[in-house]
Amino acid sequence: MFSAEREGGALTEVACWAHARRKIHDVYISSKSATAEEALKRISELYAIEDEIRGLPESERLAVRQQRSKVLLTSLHEWMVEKNVTVSFKPSFASLSCFRY
Repeated sequence: MFSAEREGGALTEVACWAHARRKIHDVYISSKSATAEEALKRISELYAIEDEIRGLPESERLAVRQQRSKVLLTSLHEWMVEKNVTVSFKPSFASLSCFRY
């Protein structure tokens, strides 16, 4: 959330891998898909890097992400395009029904 009157540079969207991972994990649990399993493995490599750099200064985390994570993300993206993998973030009826309780 931000104020329209805020000062500073342009906003940068930052996505959370937990949401994508959860969707892929759900697919894996329900189908035992080899594609979903491979996606989870690749995402876990990103998580491992984050574990390693936790607590480091922001500039050092950024440098590691540029050096190591960016390569993995590029590879993951290319693989997902090749496999025609899509992850929808549209809420399903089932997920919406839980808000009625």
